[in-house]
Amino acid sequence: NASIIKKNFDFDGPLLDDYIDQNVFKKIEKYLQKVTKNDYMFFNLDGINLGSIALYELSLRHKLSKVKTLNEKIWPEYLASLESVLKTFFALKVAFKSNKPDRILAYNGLYSVNTVCRELAKIENIPFYYLHAGLNQRNRLQSLIVAKGHTFQFYRSIIKKWLKDYSDIPVTKEQLKLTTDNFLDIINGGSWLSYSKSSSNAAFDLKDFFNIPTDKKIITVLLSSLDEKIAAEAVGAYIPGEPPLFKSQIEWLKVLIKFMKTRDDLFMIIRPHPREYGAAREKVEVVSEHADQLKQLLEDLPNNIVVNLPEHNISIYDIMEETNLFLSAFSTAARELTMFGLPVLTYKNEDILEPVSIIYDGNSQSEFLEQIDKYLDLPFNVERIRRGFRWRVFELIHSHIDISESIFLKDDYLSIRDKIYKGIDKVSNLIIKGSSQTRDCKRRAKNLVEIKKINELIE
Repeated sequence: NASIIKKNFDFDGPLLDDYIDQNVFKKIEKYLQKVTKNDYMFFNLDGINLGSIALYELSLRHKLSKVKTLNEKIWPEYLASLESVLKTFFALKVAFKSNKPDRILAYNGLYSVNTVCRELAKIENIPFYYLHAGLNQRNRLQSLIVAKGHTFQFYRSIIKKWLKDYSDIPVTKEQLKLTTDNFLDIINGGSWLSYSKSSSNAAFDLKDFFNIPTDKKIITVLLSSLDEKIAAEAVGAYIPGEPPLFKSQIEWLKVLIKFMKTRDDLFMIIRPHPREYGAAREKVEVVSEHADQLKQLLEDLPNNIVVNLPEHNISIYDIMEETNLFLSAFSTAARELTMFGLPVLTYKNEDILEPVSIIYDGNSQSEFLEQIDKYLDLPFNVERIRRGFRWRVFELIHSHIDISESIFLKDDYLSIRDKIYKGIDKVSNLIIKGSSQTRDCKRRAKNLVEIKKINELIE
């Protein structure tokens, strides 16, 4: 891929391997022999915590909640990751010294080797930017995010920008169509990126399934997985601000369970994130450590609380039809539910990546519980729909660059014709290595549709 890109875009320059010699390899080997399971988290060079950074992909792959200790099975994987991190560290040190760049551009600012680059750039006072495919599942490869730092910086930036300048701006018919198509894709669960299942047939009865009395109002609690947060902490991308209202989702649940013991008029469904138990897109099903902690907490519950596990095969959109109020810690499902006009009550914390749920920003847990009764009586509001769509338009369109005139790759929602073409590409790449990539490079447009936006961004 590197040689195809260099040739077709007329790029010149070295590869990272060119900066690593036998002396560096020997130095890396010594570090790998020295680090142990007890002290790897403290391993750093030049003030950069390389030992922690090497955990990023590992934390996601194994859904780790605690990273202070690694078992025998994971340890060889960790050492392989640390070796890559060390190679990147030493190669970039030489590269920056011989030819210091004015700017750095990486694909995804969170990958472990890219984090090493980001941290070295910080030391050298070099601005660091990242590229990423878009957020719309249907056309994500035809759009591009360009932002400073990493994903968390990007979201904090666009939330702030939307609240300040865009939340009151009406959206166009074309923007509504693109956003609605994306919404329907999510509901139908057809993407390999989806975690939730599509809605069931019309005959499904939630109250019958969980034996919920007809006179009780239903509250659904949406939990979030922790592996992405843990991984972000490992690479220094997650910097907590003000203390959240609840220290953890576990503490939040304990308060909610205690609250429900006094409320015979309510029924609560607690829904752990499907990712905690292995999403459909993952080849190997891994149950997170956080899921094990939840299991212990949720074993002995009052009669008016049930747990909705992935094995029940129930979609969030089935639950939605009967739920009076949703409670969320920082689930991104909050934005879709808001787009239906439904109330989603969220407590203040640093992990919220959407600004459209009803965010309680006070500091009293008892006052938060009082909000539950307040919003149970106000289940639907069309203004939530308007707000939800305006945010999604900003998130999917205004924060992206459209590069569809030059990109022909597809990996989602393929038609029969697309699948045939993809199969032909695979065969041709086996016969002539890189043939489809070379063809795509040659087909790219001479004039870009959003050249003005790209130029302004670069300037």
